Order: sequence, then C-alpha cells, then structure tokens
Amino acid sequence: MSNIRTFLFPYAFSILLLSFLSSSFVSQAQQKYSIFGKVKIENGSLDNTIITIFKNAVKTDSKMVENSGKFNFDLEFGNDYMLVFSKEGFVTKKVSISTFVPADILSRDSQFPPFKFMVSLFPAYKGLDLSIFDQPMGMIMYDKELDDFDYDRDYDSQIRDAIRRAEEEARRRAAEFEAQRLAQERTFNAAIQLGDINFRAKKYEDSKIAYKNALTIKPKEEYPKTQIQKIDALLASQQAEADKAAQLAAAEKALSEKYAAIIKLADSQFNSGDYTTAKTSYTDAL
Repeated sequence: MSNIRTFLFPYAFSILLLSFLSSSFVSQAQQKYSIFGKVKIENGSLDNTIITIFKNAVKTDSKMVENSGKFNFDLEFGNDYMLVFSKEGFVTKKVSISTFVPADILSRDSQFPPFKFMVSLFPAYKGLDLSIFDQPMGMIMYDKELDDFDYDRDYDSQIRDAIRRAEEEARRRAAEFEAQRLAQERTFNAAIQLGDINFRAKKYEDSKIAYKNALTIKPKEEYPKTQIQKIDALLASQQAEADKAAQLAAAEKALSEKYAAIIKLADSQFNSGDYTTAKTSYTDAL
C-alpha cells in the first residue's frame, strides 16, 4: 500500500476515478478513507447542486456543492456508502463506496491513497430513458490483489455501454434543445422589433399583435406585457377622444337640423304673410 501509483481507467463516461497519494497519509496512520472529487453541470450552473451521503442505507449528511464544484469526505472503514449527486431538472447520479477492509490488513497498515473522481450531471430531458441511472455509476471497493481501493471492473463492464448510450442521447437532445432555443430567440426578437417599429409609427393595433406573438414564445417576458399595457392605455385614450368628438359632432348636427327646420318654418310663415309669427320663429333660430 505504500507504493505511489496512478490508475488510468479505460472508460470514458462522466465518472472518472483517479487514484493519487497524498503526503499527509505517509506521516501518520489513517483511521478513515478519504475521497475527493469535483461536480460538473452540463448546460447549467452549480447552484443548488446537492450531495447526499447514505451510510449503510441511512441518510447521514446532505451538502450544497461549493462554487468550485470540489468536494471531499472522510469515510469510516467497515461501511457501505452511497453518494447521491442531484440538482433539480438534471439527472441524478450515484457512486457506491464500500470501505470494508480485512481486519488484518487494517491492523498492519491503514494508509490508503484516496480516490478522486468527477461526476457530470446533464439535463433530464423529457423522453430520455434514465433508468440506468437508478444504479450507481461506479463502485469503489478494496481489491485484495492490488491491496488498495479500486473500482469494480466487472460492474463497470456491465453498465458501461448503457451509460454511454444514455449520455450520447442526452447530448444529442441538448444540441436539439439549443437549436430550438436559438430559433425561438430569433423569432422572439423579430416579433419585438416589429412591435417596436409599429409602436413608433403609432400603428398600435399592429404593434399589439406583434407583442402578443412575442409572448406566445416567451410568456414570462415583461417587456411585451408592458408595451401592450401602454398600447391599451393609448387606444383607450384615443377611443375616449373619438367618442367625445362623435358626441360633439352629433350635437352640432342636431343643432344644425333644428336650425334648418326653424328657418324653413319661419320662411313659410313669412311667405304666407304671417309676419308676426315668422318674426317669432326667426328669433327662435337665433
């Protein structure tokens, strides 16, 4: 166990197990087995990424991943651990670590170089078969032949192809999703631009239609909502002014018709020689 070595593992999926020796393990006996690693989020940030630790199937700890993505844990010998890496909207991955070591080995020398591994979480796209991730992505345990901890190669060979297919499909979906997002972004921006052009030209109805089209793409965007509110206020003001003008026009028309009727009556009275009555009618027309 005292030899310094590096493991190069032959599989290329998201959990990479690399063993290295730390100088602190040379100077004193180790009472726990240490693991180090890093979490990577594909097409996302590390915000709200959680590592949950189970010891012999019982939850013992849960921690938020730091901004660096790095983590480290010291695990007691003689237990089965499960590390669960999760983030809402992303596939959850698990790593199994068995710290059982024969008692005679531990009593002789408990210095084991720690493992460092990486876990990559990708978005859990709708329609993906993620059943393979119900199983641990890797199993780490003591290997008698190596007299050290190593990953379980038999287990790896069983799930390697399934993991590779799932991750390839996830990346394909990610590329499709990104292409769709970019297309939607272009359509949204075009609708906003058309809305703005019509708004400046005071073509408010056309502008409103364009902003509504933008909202069908991005329903939560505030800008088109605000512009529609402005348009509604402007249209309401225009309608109020139009109604007022119509009322004035109707009043003027009624007055004009009344005047014409009175003048016609007065002229008829005048022509018939009824001058007194005609005078009264003409006076009413004033």
